[in-house]
Amino acid sequence: MDENSKNVPSRGRLGWARNLPRNVWAVSATSFLMDISSEMVINILPLFLSNVLGVKTNIIGIIEGIAEATSSLLKLFSGWLSDKLRSRKWIAVAGYGLSALAKPFFYFAIFLSRSTVRLEYPHSLSYQLTSLKKFLFSSTAEPASKIDERAS
Repeated sequence: MDENSKNVPSRGRLGWARNLPRNVWAVSATSFLMDISSEMVINILPLFLSNVLGVKTNIIGIIEGIAEATSSLLKLFSGWLSDKLRSRKWIAVAGYGLSALAKPFFYFAIFLSRSTVRLEYPHSLSYQLTSLKKFLFSSTAEPASKIDERAS
């Protein structure tokens, strides 16, 4: 042991993590949460396209290929732009912001697909509202089971 190592207090295995700046923690947490949400969407999207919209698998492959090519080109362009501007923070903020703004559109895609494909599931909001509307505004009082049979 040399003299310098005696003066450094032992902080355990994760002592170095306490010395990280708050910005590193914030970027790490943001990246972690965005990766989780992106992975959830990416794994479900092909199932949604094939089972709900009825898209053929070769078309899904083309869509995935276009998505990967777009991602690679944007990485190349954003790297060049960050070198040119000498600023990486605002490009990262714009990327995470665009990703966060795009996620809710997947929710709206479900309703758009149902209006074109006309698939109704008993647990869907549109099915529940249709059943409620038929029950409340029908001219004769029918049991809910009869309304469910007519709706399907």
